[in-house]
Amino acid sequence: MRNNNENGNVLFIILIAVALFGALSYTVAGMLRGGGEASISEEKANIYASEILDYGRSIRQAVQGLRIANNCSDTQISFQYDEDNDGDYNDNDENYYNPNAPTDHSCHVFHSGGAGLNWYSPNLEFYETAAADSSPSYGKVFFVAFFEVLNIGSDCNADSCVELTFVMPDLKPAICNAVNEKLGIGSISQDGITNFSPRGFMPAEFIGEFNFVNSGSILGETSSANAGKPNGCFIRVGDQLMSFYQVLIAR
Repeated sequence: MRNNNENGNVLFIILIAVALFGALSYTVAGMLRGGGEASISEEKANIYASEILDYGRSIRQAVQGLRIANNCSDTQISFQYDEDNDGDYNDNDENYYNPNAPTDHSCHVFHSGGAGLNWYSPNLEFYETAAADSSPSYGKVFFVAFFEVLNIGSDCNADSCVELTFVMPDLKPAICNAVNEKLGIGSISQDGITNFSPRGFMPAEFIGEFNFVNSGSILGETSSANAGKPNGCFIRVGDQLMSFYQVLIAR
């Protein structure tokens, strides 16, 4: 009888150990996947924030280099890239095709004839997983010219004052908060651009035109912490997701 009790106790302890090991394995796997907001550490958020900031600055430097070295005008800058990855730029590469750009690609950011940068495919861990099914901008980057940043360049509520801007939407709040902390931007609690929405990006890819939408397209008015800042994060109206921006040309 005693042996049976002892065997039962040993079996019970083994089952508990197996259950604890399974729970630990599941937790570790979740951390490695980096799936949700709770799984991203402060250290990782800081690393990702630095990567995003560095890339934004590299794009800005590339655009400025094209303007100075190749005498490219604002409307000639092209973000067209080798979409079908066939080693050639042609009509099949429709993303960001700018008819104003010189045919020798000297004003192309992502071409060896221009700035020679590679198209950026960000780590999906940057993005808020809740937006994966609801936002068409999830996992993407954008180059747009439809809004102003207050106190950057001129403020005139017109096409001539619209900034050329690099944008990464749908980012995890921990990453955006780390970005803003590095830039000395205070807590963002208000919508950055009144009429801004995920779908607002889709028809707004920069193809050589600057189009001011309306008075709600001024970053820094409702979210004053962004005023005068050439880069940083803001909260998007409607879904409250956070987006990173980097002004490439202040106008």
